[in-house]
Amino acid sequence: MSMPSVDLYDDSFVDPDELKMPESPQHRDAANLIEQMAGHPRPPGGSWEFIARTDTDKEIFRLCMQDEARHVSYGTLELKNYLDVQDDPTEALEQLHRFADLGEQIILTALSSPALLEPIAILMGGDLKHIDHGLDGVEILWAVIMDEYLQRCERAGFDRRSRCTLPLELATA
Repeated sequence: MSMPSVDLYDDSFVDPDELKMPESPQHRDAANLIEQMAGHPRPPGGSWEFIARTDTDKEIFRLCMQDEARHVSYGTLELKNYLDVQDDPTEALEQLHRFADLGEQIILTALSSPALLEPIAILMGGDLKHIDHGLDGVEILWAVIMDEYLQRCERAGFDRRSRCTLPLELATA
């Protein structure tokens, strides 16, 4: 049995109407919004490398942060473009706010899980004995996450400051 021949560069089968920007947020738009919310922030000091114990771990953190920065930047531009091309930008903005109202709660649930926070606190504290110091660092990190998220939303023309459902400060005690 042989496979049919397919010309990967033949786009004659594409309906031009399908290439238009959707009238309402679709999965990709919601995914970009959630990427904005979950984008990995720069911790105090500007790099995650401070929690790494080896040079290899430091390099991995550095490369991961560079890669994530590209994703978050792209997502911010996609949100801005989505809002810029809408016939009814007010309605499009309201739809994105509804996505964010729900998405922020999903992100809060994920990012405030003890299964995530405790290992980060141990790494930030240096060891289990200093987890309290690490939890202080987690609270600072949350403030950075929130500040960067709100800044990215604002740059995209999607100001969440008055509607944000996430706490601006995370109480770990």
